Amino acid sequence: MNKKRENFIVEKKINRRSFIKSTLIAGATILIAGFPNVLRAQKDVNIGVIYPTSGVIAMTGRTMTRGVELACEEVNQAGGIKSLGGAKLVPIFADSEGKPEVGMAAAEKLIQQGVSCLFGCYQSAVTFATTQIAERYKTPHVVPFATADQITERGFKYTFRIIPPASKCAKDQTDFIMYMAEKTGVRPKTAAFIYENTLFGQTSSNYQKTEAQKAGLKIVEDISYPSDVQDLTSEISKLKARKPDVVYRTCYLNDAILVTKTMYELKFHCMCQMGIAGETLFRYIDGLGKLANYVFATEMWNARMNVPGAAETNLRFKKKYGVEMDQQAAGTYAAIFKLKEALEKAGSSDRETLRNGLSKLEIGPGEKGNIMPYGAKFDERGQNTIGFFPIAQIQDEMLQPVHPERIANRKPIWPAPKPF
Repeated sequence: MNKKRENFIVEKKINRRSFIKSTLIAGATILIAGFPNVLRAQKDVNIGVIYPTSGVIAMTGRTMTRGVELACEEVNQAGGIKSLGGAKLVPIFADSEGKPEVGMAAAEKLIQQGVSCLFGCYQSAVTFATTQIAERYKTPHVVPFATADQITERGFKYTFRIIPPASKCAKDQTDFIMYMAEKTGVRPKTAAFIYENTLFGQTSSNYQKTEAQKAGLKIVEDISYPSDVQDLTSEISKLKARKPDVVYRTCYLNDAILVTKTMYELKFHCMCQMGIAGETLFRYIDGLGKLANYVFATEMWNARMNVPGAAETNLRFKKKYGVEMDQQAAGTYAAIFKLKEALEKAGSSDRETLRNGLSKLEIGPGEKGNIMPYGAKFDERGQNTIGFFPIAQIQDEMLQPVHPERIANRKPIWPAPKPF
């Protein structure tokens, strides 16, 4: 990361006295009133980026930093922030290690170093903590991912979350399940829940239970486990005994793979499995092969979505990094372009002015580098009010957008056939 940041253009500051002197010798006439603009053009916009680049979900953290890197490079190559005289975006990366206390320390250090804003942190527990630091120091904090509703329910003025909250995710998941029931006539009657027991899993599963009950599904099992779990035989055995029609899953990558493998080993099958995070990563499919097929998941982005710029950005990402872009990289990439538009509106990298720029931001899908299927417009809590959760299904060992139809690439397969 350090080597990459060294490649950003860093222009030399102009000494005012030597500038005037050399220009007078050359016989030029200096317009002193224009000089501050020259200085302003030399100032970079430093962004404090916090992601887990070590620890259990380090690979996910690194793919998100790649999205940030690519977006900053493209903004800078296109002339930087025009309203700031072409100022460059410079990401300064910090590792949260997936720990709230480490994330908080990183946030405070970055703010003291003078960043214009914070950016991150993926895990809800970490983001809940870093946004507290940002609020204390009156520093804007852009949140591309982290779904716990509590993050934007504390009356904070400096938090701006682009992804919709867990409550919206649970509603969109359940609405899709009932839509498929209505469309096919194959109706689920029971539901079970399995989730990792951090803030992310607990919050998501609570809202899923509420929405499932509203839809008339009977809850037959509720299972939580440590996020670093190594064996789920007992948990999946309980699940199998209850025979649910639908299983809501809230997992990160490693535990998502373990859940699926254990289900296969114990020959557990149901009508629908609905994931939210780990199931959307390419490494989930790589780790499971055909066993991953037919799992549904809320997927915020996919290169095959019918969204302007999605396919082209994926090609640039693949050329640079040698792998396909996933939703995590796409989300951070698009968030940098949203931040760019806020800076253009603000006309300043000052924290308070930038906060005001973010509060007035309004951008649609496919506009100005926003490759997500939804736009961004923040309410007084700093929550994006126009986001939603598209649904994808793994078919032929590939994530395929299936809902809503306007962005879909495939039709959903319902109910899921047995993998054994």
